[in-house]
Amino acid sequence: MSFRFVCTIVLFALACPAGANLVQRERAMELFNKGKSGEALALFLEMGNTRKDLPQAEALLMAARCAQQMGDSARALEIAGTIRLKPYAEFARLSILQGQKAWKELAAFPSGDIDRWPEKLIAPAHAMLGAAHSAEGNPAAAAEEYGAAARITLSEPDKARFLLLQAQAAEKAGQGGEEVLALYGQIVNLAPKGGGILQRARIGRVSWLVRLGREKAALEEVRELEAGSKDAYWIAAAQIAHGDIDAAFGRADQARAHYQAVCEIPSAPPELLSQAKAKLVDVTSASSRSNP
Repeated sequence: MSFRFVCTIVLFALACPAGANLVQRERAMELFNKGKSGEALALFLEMGNTRKDLPQAEALLMAARCAQQMGDSARALEIAGTIRLKPYAEFARLSILQGQKAWKELAAFPSGDIDRWPEKLIAPAHAMLGAAHSAEGNPAAAAEEYGAAARITLSEPDKARFLLLQAQAAEKAGQGGEEVLALYGQIVNLAPKGGGILQRARIGRVSWLVRLGREKAALEEVRELEAGSKDAYWIAAAQIAHGDIDAAFGRADQARAHYQAVCEIPSAPPELLSQAKAKLVDVTSASSRSNP
């Protein structure tokens, strides 16, 4: 699972007084959100023509984002270079590097510098570094960056997203056990009900509870997963998770029933259908070997 962390994460209110500037800012954001980046760019550049450092930085940060959205990275970098407040200029450059998928250069940015930036920039900046380390095949470093993002953000939905990325990166780095189980537990407590983040966290918890031999807790978790699964994807995922519990604790017939149920779900996602079919073969073969 991946998430895009671009500077639109910090679409904070620009530091300008009420009146004409406020109307201008709202109009620019409306144009940006409608994909009219050229018109929005002109307005943000106009707002950035000020002697006040913070309004200039915030307006030009969005101007650079507009240029990047138009596919003009050179123009975006040029605008970023005119931002007087260094943290904002650096943040804009990181966002541009991410848009270019220049992962190696992005991953080389010194993470320690970020923690001295304005608070609103810190979490998304760490998340961008996390994405870069993940793309560069360094999941341990990615987990650290996502963890830093989760610690600093005040938004519970964002914290849940960052923690999920941290947990997934930690697993790829070979970490696990109680530490990763606890991360998934935090996500369950934070994530919006009925969303994909919550369901992925529950699946992660089921997986680790099974590996840790906690059958009762795993069954309780999978029942919550099943109760919250409304579409074909999550219904199938819940059936596979329940089948995995039964297979792990020696209930081959029940496991086969859950995997078979996936094959009978209309519009079951192909990747989950393939998983269920493979697990159906595995559990059948295992059962045959144990009962010759």
